[in-house]
Amino acid sequence: MDSETVPTIQDLYKEIVRNRTEIKEFIEMKILTKIEAIEERVKDVEIENRELRDRIERLERESKRGNIIIFGLDKEVSYISSELVCETLNSSLKIDLSGADIADVHTIGRNKTAL
Repeated sequence: MDSETVPTIQDLYKEIVRNRTEIKEFIEMKILTKIEAIEERVKDVEIENRELRDRIERLERESKRGNIIIFGLDKEVSYISSELVCETLNSSLKIDLSGADIADVHTIGRNKTAL
């Protein structure tokens, strides 16, 4: 007969438990590494999001910098042109404004209580 020792069931069980523990620790380490990477990415995205929000707010303020809102134009006027705006501002403010000084004219609605 062969003199080699045959592992017992208990030896096999101990080996399985040891391997299982090593595998579990390895998986936990991998998961923790992934979680840390995800948390770091979330922080980066939050910073980027905050910077983009600030940039949008700055751009919105900048785009409105040259705007003028005029209340009380004749309610019978259906179309407001740059010429009408120039006439109104020139007569009210005693300035010399021409249609070339105005890039766009938009109406933003009427005050229903004023009609």
